[in-house]
Parts: sequence; C-alpha cells; structure tokens
Amino acid sequence: MRDTDYDVAVVGAGPAGSTVAHMLAENGLHVALIERRKTIGVPIQCGEYFPTSTECADLFPYSSRAKRIACIPSRFVTNQTYWTHLVSPFGNRTRFRFKANIIDRKLYDKHLVDEAIDSGAELYLDSSVAKRSSSNKLKIRKGNSTRTLSARVVVGADGPNSMISRSIGNILDSSAVSHSIQFVVKNTHCNPDVTEMYFGEQIAPGGYAWIIPKGDGRVNFGLGLRQHFNKFNTPLRVLLQHLMKHNPLISPLMRGGEIEQRVSALIPIGGPVGRTFSNNVLLVGDAASHVMASNGGGIPTAIIGGEIAAETILDHFSKSTPLSDYALRWTSEIGQTLSSAVAVRNIADSVLSNDIVTHICMSLAGPYLLESLIRCRLPFAVKLGSKILIPLTRILN
Repeated sequence: MRDTDYDVAVVGAGPAGSTVAHMLAENGLHVALIERRKTIGVPIQCGEYFPTSTECADLFPYSSRAKRIACIPSRFVTNQTYWTHLVSPFGNRTRFRFKANIIDRKLYDKHLVDEAIDSGAELYLDSSVAKRSSSNKLKIRKGNSTRTLSARVVVGADGPNSMISRSIGNILDSSAVSHSIQFVVKNTHCNPDVTEMYFGEQIAPGGYAWIIPKGDGRVNFGLGLRQHFNKFNTPLRVLLQHLMKHNPLISPLMRGGEIEQRVSALIPIGGPVGRTFSNNVLLVGDAASHVMASNGGGIPTAIIGGEIAAETILDHFSKSTPLSDYALRWTSEIGQTLSSAVAVRNIADSVLSNDIVTHICMSLAGPYLLESLIRCRLPFAVKLGSKILIPLTRILN
C-alpha cells in the first residue's frame, strides 16, 4: 500500500494518546491515531481509580489543569470511594480520607477516542508499529499486510514497553517496572466506600495488593511487585489466588466471589524516562513513564502530559518553537510530584523488604505521614527517619 502523510502520528490510543490526537485534530492538523488492539479499552489493564478533581489539584499543585481534567462525566463513574485503608503485614489498619471516582475504563477510553475521531483524527485499529525511521516513517502491520505512514511529528503513547521510546534511545530498565495482575471479582463483601492497600512479604513482596470497589459487589483485586523482590519467583497469579482464598483479612471479603476477568500489565515506576522528546518525537503517558512511582497512578498524568504535548506541537508548527519545550512544560506542572513519588518509592523499597520493619514504620508513621506519602510528599520526619531506618533494614536483612 502507498505511503500516507500526516502532520502527526500518535501511536497508542489510551488516555494520553487520545488526548493528544483530539487536541491536534481539533486545531486542524492531519492526525493518525494508531492502536494495536482490536477494541478500544480491551483488555482493561488498570485499577480504574481516578482521584477526584479536588484530590488531583492537591496531587499536582503546579498544574492549573489538574482539577479540570479530573471532572469525569457521571456516565463513566461506576462507584466513588471516600477512604483509603493501608494494612500492615500484621493487620494494623491506617485510614485517611481520599476521594476517588472508580471509572469504567472501556467506556471512558472509547469516549476519548470518539472525541478524537469526531475532531478529524483517523483511527487505525488492530495496527502495530513495527519500525520507526529517523525521518518518522512508520511501518504499520495489520494482520498479514503492511503499510507505511509518515508524519512530521510522532507521539509515542504506546505503553511502558514503548517501541517509539526505544527508537529515540531510551532503554527499559526491568528494575523500574512493576509486574501486576488483577482479577475483576463479583459478589464480594467489600466496603464500597473504601480502597484498601495491603503490604507484606507474604502478600506482594516489595509492592502491595489492592482492593478497589467498582460498585454492586464488584471489585478490582490485584497486586503489583518488581520481580527482583519475588525471591521464589512465585507466579503473580498464584500469589493473588492465595490471598483470595487463604489470607485471613482478605479471604472473608472474597468468600463467594467469582472471578470475571484476569489481566496482567506492566507499570513503569522508575520515574520519567531519560528522553521524553527528540527533534521529531514526543513521549506521553506510560511511554514517558509519567506514573506516580509510589502508588502506580497514571491516568491524571497521562491526560495532563497529553495536553502539554499537544500544546507543544501546535506551538512548534505555528511559532517554530522547539519540541524540547515539552520537557520544560511537563516538568513545571507534574515534575515535582513525579520526583517526590520516586523518592517515596526508594524509601519504601528499604522498609518493605522486612515485615517487622514495615509494621513498625507504618505504626509509628500514623495517618498523617502515611497519607502524605500516598500523596507523593516527603515530610521532614520521613526524610530524617529514613536516614536511620535504611541502614537498620540492611542489618536486619
């Protein structure tokens, strides 16, 4: 098939890519939106947890758009949670207020893609990018056929194992990726108002398990960890099934529950990749590792980063401003939060390696300090305490 020329080719039709495509097409650019999946939003590789507008404004205090992007139409919201419970390895619960909308990602993602199409973007489904040349020629595979698209700018929104990211010199560090598995379970006995996070070596070594209530007794029940903490290489499916059937705190909530769906995913938690731009490429969302490393949240940062990328491209075409402005812009809006989240995760890496230390630290920290950490903040008391605890955990381990 012959080449097709575009102003911009967006690779990946998740929230980040769809946001970019929508804004660019709305402003008159010729945009291709390329998605490897056959159906938008399937499979759902997400906890579907979206902090409310007030919470997003608090998480990203330097982004004036944070509050707006979190205003989710009610038709996409299946439940609202008002509390977060953090559960230590020995069962102590710490609770604090944190409001979130639990969204239907399949419907929400389709809505974002439809907005892009309605604005003029051209969607290529079931199409994977096999190669990108330095001049932005993309070799696209669909089934047994191939075609070539070319674009003045390519936006990589193709997830944590991004081919577009690799094409501009980034290397995926396996230690900076969390492996996750999630079951959608119906007929549970979970509190619909509470999101729960469970910690411990027997639960999710070096990570945590979560219960996110979707409403009507359905929950997203999952866990995430980095493989170097998984000393016995236990399959994540086995770990999660064990929690569901045998954990004394979790199994009563799951009694009588039925698994509707199973899905695995990679979550980048190493902080932003080294290069989020080149002379003709920008990276957004998971491809840029725009994920809060301390809690794995990435939907707000995907949309904020997507809008910033679109604005940068529009200025690049109309004012000849460099694409390098993108890094300055996203850093000014979400960089501090992403950086603090990595610092929190680094401290957690030391603490979570020993259940006794984890339990003691969570008990001493209490709701105020633990809430601050979940909100990607590092209070002075935590910074000071970590200087003592990190050497101690090395001795205990």
